[in-house]
Amino acid sequence: MEKLKVILNHEGYWRDENKNCIPQVSGIFFVYESKYKARDQTIKLKRLLYIGESDNVQERICNHPNYKIWKNSLDIYCELSFSFVPVSCIYRLRIESAYISTHKPFLNHHSDFSFDFVDTFIISLGRIGFTEPVIDLKKNTQDILSFDEMG
Repeated sequence: MEKLKVILNHEGYWRDENKNCIPQVSGIFFVYESKYKARDQTIKLKRLLYIGESDNVQERICNHPNYKIWKNSLDIYCELSFSFVPVSCIYRLRIESAYISTHKPFLNHHSDFSFDFVDTFIISLGRIGFTEPVIDLKKNTQDILSFDEMG
């Protein structure tokens, strides 16, 4: 099978209280610890907690069995925030595995962080907090190729 090459556009951030506004699409989602700055209505990401996948990202986030674990992992004065990237169902598990094996979020403890798929090359665009802009993985490796500037 040929190397998968994809460009993914991350769709922004949603605070926990606004998670019902996340689109109901197939994709990969990212769970963050963050602080909300009411003065300028911005989110400051503190760390990446978890990466998951679903055929309905909004539903999965809103009803995730580990939601309480995510909440309990937060520092004081922090809250959960979420982002996602739309991904076709045929590539979802492969791309989720690439993100997890590259970033190793500490709440993805169910994963051994290995990459057991055919070679995959991902360029991430948009708001990609705490994720590498370029991921180049080979089966059963964790090779990461990162560039500060896309050109």
